[in-house]
Order: sequence, then C-alpha cells, then structure tokens
Amino acid sequence: MATISNPSKYTAEFIGTYVLTFTVGCNVLTNDSAFGALSIASTLMVLIYAFGNISGGHFNPAVSFGVALVDEKFSWRDFSAYAFFQLLGAMAAAGSYTLCFGKTFQVAPVAPFTWFECCWVELLYTGFLVFCVLNTAVAKANQGKEFYGLTIGFAIVAGGFATAAISGGCLNPAVAIAADIISLGHGWSLAFTLAQLIGSACAVMLYHMIRPEEFGVRHEPGSAGDVAAKLISEFFGTFMLVFTVGLNVCAAVNQFHPAALSIAAALMCSIYCVGDVSGGHLNPAVTVAVFARDHFFPKSGSDRMSLKDAASYIAAQTCGGLVAGFAFGLTCKELGSGFDIGPSGSFSWWNVFFAEAVFTGVLAFTVLSCCTTKTCALDNLHGLAIGFCVIVGGFAIGPISGGHLNPAVSMGASFANLIFRGGNFWRCLVYAAAQVTGGVAAVATLAISHGDEFADQKPTLPRTA
Repeated sequence: MATISNPSKYTAEFIGTYVLTFTVGCNVLTNDSAFGALSIASTLMVLIYAFGNISGGHFNPAVSFGVALVDEKFSWRDFSAYAFFQLLGAMAAAGSYTLCFGKTFQVAPVAPFTWFECCWVELLYTGFLVFCVLNTAVAKANQGKEFYGLTIGFAIVAGGFATAAISGGCLNPAVAIAADIISLGHGWSLAFTLAQLIGSACAVMLYHMIRPEEFGVRHEPGSAGDVAAKLISEFFGTFMLVFTVGLNVCAAVNQFHPAALSIAAALMCSIYCVGDVSGGHLNPAVTVAVFARDHFFPKSGSDRMSLKDAASYIAAQTCGGLVAGFAFGLTCKELGSGFDIGPSGSFSWWNVFFAEAVFTGVLAFTVLSCCTTKTCALDNLHGLAIGFCVIVGGFAIGPISGGHLNPAVSMGASFANLIFRGGNFWRCLVYAAAQVTGGVAAVATLAISHGDEFADQKPTLPRTA
C-alpha cells in the first residue's frame, strides 16, 4: 500500500474539520435544532468514509489524543500536527459562519445547568465517541469491517440529542475553542476541552479493559479475564443506553425532540463497539432469548450460553441500568431528576404489557435472526438492524408505554424516580415481565420461521411450537 504523505493527511484533517465545524455553525445559527445532531453526525460520517483512508478521519483533537494513547504508529508529534490543523480548520469555519450569518454563538452551560453537569456530559459522550473510534476503526478485530464510519458518526446522534439542553453537545475541542474565540466568549472552551480530553483518556482505559489482546495480553475463553471483559462490556454498553434514555426524556429540547433516534443510535454504536467481545446484548430480555435459543437448539462448541453466563450478563446489565438511572437523575436534578413509567393517557396496564411484549419480541427476534442463524447472519449491518428496532418500537408505542423494550431501561428509570422523586419501583417489574415474555416469544417465532435451519440441532421445543 502506498504511504500517504503528511501534507495530504493534514489537508484532509483541515478540510474535514472545516466542513464539520461549519455544519455545526449553520445548524446552531439557523435555530433549527430538531434534527441538528443528525445533520452534524451525518457530516462526520461521510467525511470519515471520504478521508479515512488518507488521515484516519479524526477531525477532533480528543479523537487524535485517544488514538495517540493506544497506537504506537501515531506519535505525539503526529497528534500535535493533527490538533493544529484541526484547530486551524475550525477557526476558518467559525470565521465563515460568522461572515455568512452576521452573528456567532458561545459555548457555555445551558440554563439551568451548571458547569458540573455540562462538563460531566461532555466528558461522558466525548469518551463514548472516542470509544467508538478505538473499537471500530483501531481495534485489529474489526479491521476490514465497514461500519466504523456509521458507528462514529452516530455516536454524535446519541450524544448530540442527549446533551443539547445541557452543554449544547459540543464533544470536540476544536469546535469549542473556535466558537469561543470567534465570539469573544467567556473561556468556557477551556473547561469543555479539559472534560473532553479526560473523557478520551477514560475511553482508552476502558478499551484496555475489554480488549487486552490489543496490548499483547491473551485471556483464554472462559478465564477470569475473558469473563471480566465481557461483563464490563455489557455493563458499560447498558449504562450508555440507559443514560441516553434518561437525558433524552428528562432534558428534551422541544416537543419534536427525536428521543427514539438518539437512543437507537446509542444502542447501535454500543453493539458495534462490544459485539465481538460480549455479543452486545445490553438487554436482559435479549440475554434470556439467546439463552433460551441455545437451550432449545443446542449448539456444538463453546459458544453456547450457560445459565451461569446468562445470570452474569443479566446482573451486569441490571447494574448498568441502575447506575445509569442514578447518574441521569443526578445530572437532571434541575429538571426533576426522573420520569414516571406506566400507562400514558387512557391506556391500561394491559396495553402496556402487550405493547412492550410485542416490540421487545421484535427486537429480540432481530438479534436472533441477524446474529445466530446461518441464512440471515449479517457481518456489517447487524448493529443497524438491532439498533433501529428502538426506532420501530419507540415511535410506535412511545405514547402507550414509553417504548422501553429493555428491563434495564425500565429499572433504571424506576430507580431514578425512587431515589430522587420518592416514587415507586414496582412498575418496572411489570415492564420487565412483559419484555422477558417478548424475548421468549421471539425464540418460539424463530423455531417456526427458521425451523429447517435448526432441524439438525434436535430442538427440544414441541414440533407444533
């Protein structure tokens, strides 16, 4: 492969950061925030696919910082040069949108939030962005997979919508610094940048934990290190999903806020990041479905999920959901710290149970079909298919039950409600029962729809199931 010269790399980083920052400016200054994060995320995604083979497609000093920490081929001299041209591109873009609109904008906490909540969400979602970069574009296990740009871009959909009402969803030191300088702001970009770089470093530490093989450490399948990597992956992925749910519901920008899109993006990105480590269940109902599928259709080899594995996964996912519930409740304390779950409007608990069971079943069936069958297995689009089940169910039954489709989400929401608002916890148990019912029903549906494929696996399900 021909080596790309440094001038080409720096030019790519300058142009990419310019276009990305100009897109940010246009979306902010036109005051059309309904799909602003999607516009910015799509810009980042296409730029990554366009320039990734030249410079790596960083367009963000926090990303370059994370890559420099893990990739010995990317030196600190490279990082310095990348950061310089990224800042230069962002400054040029800031000047361009100021000339275009005759005004600018400042980066700062959005009232009533303080610097603490602002820096916390910038740290977390910038870290999530860098985590996506490391797992899909840097990790050797995913080399050659084409979902890297989709994953990295849609991390902005997850974080942009979730943090818009708190920090504005910057997630990029170059964008923050350029906006601060061009608007003669109050220096908030320094706090933003520090939080974003700390988030990047945290992403690197997490990357070390779940992918020790990238650093020459091998764990045998089933060993303590292997199990720890899987459980950490399930915990973190579920945490990000539930935390994103909480922020989107508690801190919605307006009535057109596309919460389901942001939540679906968080799930999709997490699946692509940790799917090859733990399977990317991130949902107790999915784990129940996978365990039931393996039990009723026994597979040869060591990839069959045992009862111990299933219980460990569910415990990690539940803990991730509960911790996320506490975290988003604390973050949104200025806005009520939580939300009630249960039937909306004139709908009944029967409506909630049936709706959650049906659409959790759709989600679990998609997981089983795309990841456990021979005829429908997807290598690059499985995360997109599974993640967008949240859009299917979120918009379809959001007005009925909220469209949780995940016991960890229901438990996290109920826990935040209990701790910060003195509400009840029992309602999440009804949701969880419905969702697990949907997961089990997905296995029965799989037995019918894919019966020929599993004929040689001696299913223990009744033939009429």
